[in-house]
Amino acid sequence: MKNLNAKIIDEIKKRLTNKEKAVHYLMDTLCIAKESAYRRLKSQIPFTFEEVVTIAQNLDFSIDKILGRSTDNRVFFDMPVDITQAPAKIFQDMLENSCLILRNLASSEKQNIIAAINQLPFSFLPLKTLFKYEYCHYLYTNGYIPLMTRFSDIAITPQMESLHEKCSDYFTHLRNVTGIIDNTFCSRIIKKIQYYHDLGLISNEDLKALQADLFKLFEIFETMVRTGQNHAGSAYSIYYSSHSIDSNSLYYEYDNKTMSQIWLYPESPIIIKNNPLICNMQKRWLESIIRNSMLITKSNNIQQIEILRDIHKQISELYK
Repeated sequence: MKNLNAKIIDEIKKRLTNKEKAVHYLMDTLCIAKESAYRRLKSQIPFTFEEVVTIAQNLDFSIDKILGRSTDNRVFFDMPVDITQAPAKIFQDMLENSCLILRNLASSEKQNIIAAINQLPFSFLPLKTLFKYEYCHYLYTNGYIPLMTRFSDIAITPQMESLHEKCSDYFTHLRNVTGIIDNTFCSRIIKKIQYYHDLGLISNEDLKALQADLFKLFEIFETMVRTGQNHAGSAYSIYYSSHSIDSNSLYYEYDNKTMSQIWLYPESPIIIKNNPLICNMQKRWLESIIRNSMLITKSNNIQQIEILRDIHKQISELYK
């Protein structure tokens, strides 16, 4: 039986087929010199426990599995954000985690993604003002914004900007996505923005900028609904549910792995992985919503037109 060090090397080579690529990956991930990376790949230097954990988390593989320990009868709840940190760091950590998940999905050969959405993930969309709004909303709902703070006073760090760009790029290249929305798809965000405007947190100029981004979002959504693709050519199927979606819920299949995300806690989604039984239960539940929903992608029916018209009207009435 191969030792752990050899198995870790196998996992790295499996995911990074080019040797030079693997060397640079180890240099960047473990902050080590090129020679040290080569020696680890040749088993001349064993990986430390901390390095094994870092690589396993970064490349998304189970240490238990490569050691031959069954995980099918266990449920792993992963909430990879330390909520005791400063709010900006918590938000940045959430972005980093999302970026890692999206990168793994985008780089996989086969994907199947099902998402029931009641709150749009603006971190995944190339809309800078709405992304800032998402950060502002996070700060406000968790009590981190003083009463007299304005939307224009809140700063997005360069690190957050960079992570947002990466998330948007990876998200664009996801394939085979099924999305489920309900009749509050647009009204939720409109009502929240109006609420912050009434509080004085969002000025008229900020409101106008948010409306401009919402119109860009409408164009993205309309393209998906009418063509069944995003602008990069990735396939999308959009369903309209007559039942309210209480919380975001996502299911992923990629490279023979399954993972679910459930938004039970405001700071971060709870991730369930390494347990096909639980993940498949989540998948069946999402599929049951689909069976009770109407496909509006490429349908050209009256209801599709009414949905698009209603969303456009709500955005238009946000700022006149």
